[in-house]
Amino acid sequence: YVIGGKGVHGFSFALMIGVVVGTYSSIGVATPLLYQPKLLHAVVVIIVALGVMGVIVAQVDSPTTRWVMLALTAGACILALVRSRHRAEPMPVGHPVRA
Repeated sequence: YVIGGKGVHGFSFALMIGVVVGTYSSIGVATPLLYQPKLLHAVVVIIVALGVMGVIVAQVDSPTTRWVMLALTAGACILALVRSRHRAEPMPVGHPVRA
């Protein structure tokens, strides 16, 4: 912003504001997720699945192969989410073990 000319000022100002707002919103969204591990796991699985789907759409040329791979990715995502819901809760620290 300081070094660039008039043509760069608008872009660099928008970029600085975007970094500040993006960092603030990331912290605001991530903090509550840390207290809800199951929800955090679900969000991570969905983000990874969307990333994989994006790579598939960008790289696969055949429409049939693309749809099959997208369906398999969506199925794996749903399976991971269903399995995570049925996972046993860990016992709290300091809890006596029952025999």
